[in-house]
Amino acid sequence: YVIEMGPESGMRGGEVMFSGNQKDFKNSKSKTSKYLYGNSTTFEPLKAIKVTNAFELKGCKGHNLKNINFKVPLNQITSITGVSGSGKSSLVSETLYPALVKEIEGKHINDGALEHASLKLHKSINSVEFISQKRITKSRRSNIATYLGVFDHIRKIFADKKQSKVLGYTPGSFSLNTSGGRCPACKGLGIEEIEMLFMDNIDLPCEVCNGVKYTKEILKIKHKEKSIYEVLQMTAEEAAVFFEDITKIKNSLNILKSLKLEYLSLGQTLDSLSGGESQRLKLSKHLSETNLNGRVIIFDEPSTGLHFNEIKALIDVLNTLQEAGATVIVVEHNLDIIASSSWIVDIGPEAGEAGGSIVAEGHPKSIIKKKGHTSKYLKEHIKNRLEEF
Repeated sequence: YVIEMGPESGMRGGEVMFSGNQKDFKNSKSKTSKYLYGNSTTFEPLKAIKVTNAFELKGCKGHNLKNINFKVPLNQITSITGVSGSGKSSLVSETLYPALVKEIEGKHINDGALEHASLKLHKSINSVEFISQKRITKSRRSNIATYLGVFDHIRKIFADKKQSKVLGYTPGSFSLNTSGGRCPACKGLGIEEIEMLFMDNIDLPCEVCNGVKYTKEILKIKHKEKSIYEVLQMTAEEAAVFFEDITKIKNSLNILKSLKLEYLSLGQTLDSLSGGESQRLKLSKHLSETNLNGRVIIFDEPSTGLHFNEIKALIDVLNTLQEAGATVIVVEHNLDIIASSSWIVDIGPEAGEAGGSIVAEGHPKSIIKKKGHTSKYLKEHIKNRLEEF
């Protein structure tokens, strides 16, 4: 029995799109069934590459790793695969990433890298970033607009209005972090937290501002007939149209569309985002850059919680980063992302002490000819498109 929700995300979702048995689901017009039973796929086979430039981590012995050497081709998408507990995180999160940070920035993160012999870094590498599923930790006043950097531009637009100048308002008057225009009762939160003795605290709309976060005087200032609160209620897609004449705002919001996050409202707080949404939002800052030469970007299972349609968009984003010059490393189980990679390092063969070795290494075309769990399922997954490889 299948129940599908939709049709989109956020405020555009919340409806039951299908409810019934699997046979009927297979013949439905569902967005999900076309991927499961139709010809729709999310991966794009890549041509085999010849590794000329790479950096290499040698003698990795942390946890269950069996003294392995690990090579990463520059300016390519590399997927680290293997069963859960095989050693992927030990290799990437706890050895490679801390080693790169120490080599590039001279800093120790966590407790430093797990035991390894050496890191042979290519001269072109100049920065590294680890994008995890961890939620973005900011204050409860931090929202999508502040994270993207567009709220500064929006506040200036309202402060430049004739009525604002007459009343002496500045961009700070439209801030939620400083006194002036924000509601003095809830201090810009829009809510009051009620402490409960034996239960979780309860959030109720502020009785003074009724949840709009600003004073009545500030809300009288309008841009294209909209107050600052009404602008923050807009989705990123709506706001991109509303501010289409302001390039800096429009471009930042259009990036969210490429990440399938156009449904997020500008005023949505960062602590309300899921892990997957947070991870994709972190990506937005990289996608705004046209030159990523020398940058290593590591992802920890970015496909977690994503629909097939969103996986397709994610693959496009990874390709965009690679085309801009980045070296992309993805710890991943999703076969579509693995099949779209230019290089695979399969760790295993099993979990725990039976793992920690490199089972196979190379382009997907060569991986499917080798032994191992990943090879078996990857070959089955791409069997109808093997000619393209």
